[in-house]
Amino acid sequence: MSISATQLISPEEERLRAPRPVSRVILTPEGERMLRAELGRLRQRLDGEFAERLREAHGSGASSENDEYLQIKEEEAVLASRIRQLESLLDSAEIMDEETSGRGIVAIGSLVEVKNQASGAVRKHRITGGFEPAEAGDVSANSPVGQALLGRAPEESVEVELPNGRTVTLEIVAVEPAASTARPGPA
Repeated sequence: MSISATQLISPEEERLRAPRPVSRVILTPEGERMLRAELGRLRQRLDGEFAERLREAHGSGASSENDEYLQIKEEEAVLASRIRQLESLLDSAEIMDEETSGRGIVAIGSLVEVKNQASGAVRKHRITGGFEPAEAGDVSANSPVGQALLGRAPEESVEVELPNGRTVTLEIVAVEPAASTARPGPA
């Protein structure tokens, strides 16, 4: 069945066919350091551990039909894929700094103190980029809460629809800029 130029396309089908915007990758300086450290560790493993394992497997008569050899090659491919992913991510990432973190305005890297209007509970959340490792209390900028808070200032209130269908109203109590919220690195 062919589609003629005169056939109508539903708005939903048109939306699905439309080119999707490329999402920006935004990282805090800490997130960049963590991802670069992971990249370095993976490259080291690929150059050292896997090269040695392949030499040993090949030296013991391993062939392309040997299960051990195939397993090593598969692990190597997964590792190489993650390396390429990290390289691409870091090459295209925008790194937040003091000037771009928006003093007094919620930005990636900011520490935000919010008050739940219904319960009165006050919490602090660090806004992280979507590709950064998160810790307890961190909120991804890609999450509904993160998206609602970005660009806001103290004393503003935002309504957030949570994934479970509930809606909460959060008041922004305080915002610390990204530069002052960096966590200490590993010793």
